[in-house]
Amino acid sequence: MERLAWRSARFEASKLLFRLKLRVELEHLPAAEASPLLWRPPGEEGLLPRGEQVVHLRLDSRVAGRHREVELWLDSADGRVLQRTSLDHKGRRSHFKVHRFREGGVVILRRRPADGEEAERPPATWSDVRRKVQSWSAGAGAPSEPNALLPLLAAAPLERKGDGITLPFFADARVIETRFEVVEEGQGSYRFRIIGEGGKGEKRKHRREVLVVHASPEEEALSFLGLEGKIEVVLDRRLRVPLEIRGRAPVVGEVTIRLQSVEPAGR
Repeated sequence: MERLAWRSARFEASKLLFRLKLRVELEHLPAAEASPLLWRPPGEEGLLPRGEQVVHLRLDSRVAGRHREVELWLDSADGRVLQRTSLDHKGRRSHFKVHRFREGGVVILRRRPADGEEAERPPATWSDVRRKVQSWSAGAGAPSEPNALLPLLAAAPLERKGDGITLPFFADARVIETRFEVVEEGQGSYRFRIIGEGGKGEKRKHRREVLVVHASPEEEALSFLGLEGKIEVVLDRRLRVPLEIRGRAPVVGEVTIRLQSVEPAGR
């Protein structure tokens, strides 16, 4: 995943009842430094990175009134997910989950607060704790995760019309194969801010070369940022960051998520 040319990005969308704000941050860590930070479930052997680096991805999203924080640890060698943590902020109904992936399956730890008082404390202290193990067929391969879509597309060998790649995603308690294919090349004007270019921080129009990528999951169960089923991504050819993400959201129909700002790597 060495092709990642950005380190943070911010996106927004608004249509009727659908409101989205998303901040994405990523960093590369040496595998030897990242491995000790991964959860080690008792009696289970979690996946370890094959590559020399691990991509640590953080997403903070607010979608239709729901606030969620997600952290992903991805193997830089092949993009497979090693671990996923998520925290849903819902007061007494908040919950924290750890998905620790292993060969042929995943170990899931879920924590919830027992009452309103406990909900005010850190998730590590919540006393309603459950654990389960899910498995899939040996031929399914090591999957990635829908929240890793942005860096996976950035790193994928997609350069011209007709290029494609199929990726397995863990979603809805199973592995779903998803085909990504470049259906169009072109240029367009997009309004966003490139952090570090100077100025007063305002957005401005940029003329960019783009690739239009269609995502076609084998099942409609695949969901990303509240969008379901088939998704279209307009990918900046040079920065490898999505300029737009288009899809359908329940009730409101077609929605376009637009890039607001991006911070190139090395700034």
